[in-house]
Amino acid sequence: MNKKHVIAYLQTHWDREWYREFDAFNLRLIDVFDEILEKLNKNEIPYFYFDGQTAALEDYLTFYPRKKDLIKKLINDQKLDIGPFYCSTDSFLTSGELYIRNLTEGLKTSKYFGENNFIAYIPDSFGHSGKIPNVLKSFGLNKSVLWRGLGNLPSDLDWSGIKTTYLIQGYFQDFLTAQIPFEKKSEGIKHYLDKIGEKSGNTILLPIGGDHLGIPDRVKEQIESLNNVLQDYKISLSSPFDYFNSVKSRTKVSGEFLDSSLNFILPGVYSSRLDLKRELALNAWAVTRITEPLQSLSHFFLNTKSKQTQCDYTYKLLIKNLAHDSLYGCSTDKTNRDILNRYKRVETLSDEITNSVKYSLFGDDLCVFNLSNFEFSGCVEIKTENPLPKWLGAKKIKTQKGFSEKLVYNTKAVPITEDYTNIHSYLIDVKNLPPFSFVKLNKDNINKTNNLKITQNSIENEFIKISILNNKINIKDKISDREYKNFISVQDLADIGDSYNFGALKNDKPISAKIKSFKSIDKKIFAKLNVTFEIDIPKNSTQRGRSKQKNKTL
Repeated sequence: MNKKHVIAYLQTHWDREWYREFDAFNLRLIDVFDEILEKLNKNEIPYFYFDGQTAALEDYLTFYPRKKDLIKKLINDQKLDIGPFYCSTDSFLTSGELYIRNLTEGLKTSKYFGENNFIAYIPDSFGHSGKIPNVLKSFGLNKSVLWRGLGNLPSDLDWSGIKTTYLIQGYFQDFLTAQIPFEKKSEGIKHYLDKIGEKSGNTILLPIGGDHLGIPDRVKEQIESLNNVLQDYKISLSSPFDYFNSVKSRTKVSGEFLDSSLNFILPGVYSSRLDLKRELALNAWAVTRITEPLQSLSHFFLNTKSKQTQCDYTYKLLIKNLAHDSLYGCSTDKTNRDILNRYKRVETLSDEITNSVKYSLFGDDLCVFNLSNFEFSGCVEIKTENPLPKWLGAKKIKTQKGFSEKLVYNTKAVPITEDYTNIHSYLIDVKNLPPFSFVKLNKDNINKTNNLKITQNSIENEFIKISILNNKINIKDKISDREYKNFISVQDLADIGDSYNFGALKNDKPISAKIKSFKSIDKKIFAKLNVTFEIDIPKNSTQRGRSKQKNKTL
């Protein structure tokens, strides 16, 4: 009986941060990757695959930049493979633009180190968008390795033109590092290979490694011992590229992969830690739709100094939060605080680049930028320390302390304590701003009338009406003449799950919030309806039920 050929490759899956903070993981990375480089350089192992990303390599080189030449040599000798992504990410929570930037940054770093062989290695992504093959092909990539979400498919696939390998049992196989008797190791490996072999041809792909793991001790000797006892398989240490070259036929598939029947895709992460999701959305919008377009348009059409390098730095910092556990919000509270702080840094960078470009263009002149591709009419916000002329019809909405842009963006001046002053924020109602335009405001740009109607319990304009009636918030679309009753409601359900998924409590009944108070506020230019909800939430929940003690929350 011919034995099936098992192509095994040494690898580690590297989370930049998760159940420990980034710096803690990074210190572990030094120990793990030091050993990998040493064993590769001494030919103690033939090959190592570095998780399809370059962020971990960059993090390592922060401590040991002198290892750069060794890493380049190992890549050139085809003993080490990196990239093409900058960090492992998800395809449903990130935008298409950031997914592309992630690949762009990863490929740039990879090619700098001399890497030319690439696999879109995304086995730990919680499901896969059907658009990924289009993105990969646009970068000239034609191979991928997946795991989660593929259900009962075979291992060798053609995913919309991308040669794809499905890791039937996942990317973590750490029997060789386990402190168990050899007999148990061989039994575990055989069971593992049997599962993969059911959906593979005569050649099987076997990852050896796991989350944050170094290389197993005496790995060559262990594999030799396994080959002496395994009757159906012959294992050789090689690379996943050798496996791709060995596959002769593939099953054609298309679309997205969200099947959780055989492996978890943990969909609860899509709504966990909503504060992180909100910060991602706000920062991604600011960088991709405001900061970079503004600096690009002003540089190419108005000859201002390019700030693309600063934009690239901001993108890279933002992409670091796309590492899948960081993005999913399934980390510890300490780690999540680090992630939020990174978003604050992105926000600062984006604001500073945007404001410096604006000031370089128009100084103290009142100017509005319309970066959309359609004509704009509506409210815009202007921040200034100076009083505004009455013809603008401006409405002040807040005041905070700060420094004048004259000082902040003048490299020949430095603000001092006495320059700290009041910066006022105003709303101005403008009209008919052309698409992709920079407009110095004049009286013709100001909308002097509006269609706001405000009552004690409602606000409306020509498009929409929001009202409160019988403890419910109702919204009417005046264009389609459709009304949505009880459009916004607040409910609490017991959650006894983990940091990945919501866990429902059996026989639990939702607790609904009640409207405690509401008030319509007329600001002439805009109106808002302030609503305060009140809800009594049990103090804690366990599998035995919810506590009788409650916390009143507004």
